[in-house]
Amino acid sequence: MSESEKNLLAENQKLKQKIADLNKQIDGYRRMEVELSTEIDLLREGIIH
Repeated sequence: MSESEKNLLAENQKLKQKIADLNKQIDGYRRMEVELSTEIDLLREGIIH
């Protein structure tokens, strides 16, 4: 395997890890969005104050 292939494989691994990290962040934001949306709905309905 050539040096450039090794470098590309290493870069590919870094990018895959970055994508995985970003997907975790996105999932967290989606969960927050659902929680906030639910809380807003409850506030609008007067169920919580």
